[in-house]
Amino acid sequence: MTHISFYQVPGDYQSALALACELAVHAVSCHPDVLLHVPDHRAGARLDELLANHPAAALTTRSVAAQPRHPLSISWGDTPLQHHGLLINLCPVATADWFSRFDKLIEIVYDDHAVIEHKRARYRYYRDRGYPLGFQEQNRPPAAATA
Repeated sequence: MTHISFYQVPGDYQSALALACELAVHAVSCHPDVLLHVPDHRAGARLDELLANHPAAALTTRSVAAQPRHPLSISWGDTPLQHHGLLINLCPVATADWFSRFDKLIEIVYDDHAVIEHKRARYRYYRDRGYPLGFQEQNRPPAAATA
């Protein structure tokens, strides 16, 4: 069963992208694959730029649009190809229907009323179906969010 953690970060969507970047970089060493799911190509390009400039991610093979056999991928839209380790969801109002194929899911919550309400609804959805849940609160935005 998918283990689900909510991470709340102060700030806007940029802060959420920066946190996702930090989490993904650290997760690559302990998950067979990490998929960052974003709402659109523009968010994917911004996240790819953050990863390209992250010192710890410089040597990590990554791909945009969920290419197979890459430990770190960014995706939007359709079902990812072979990914099943960690899914980091950066879509503000929905989680992909295929989330349960992953071992772990991270939902990122940031300071936007609509996003908070949608994530609360997702939390209830997961809780009512018996998914193991966790919650982490970040006290300050990641450094990359302010750069």
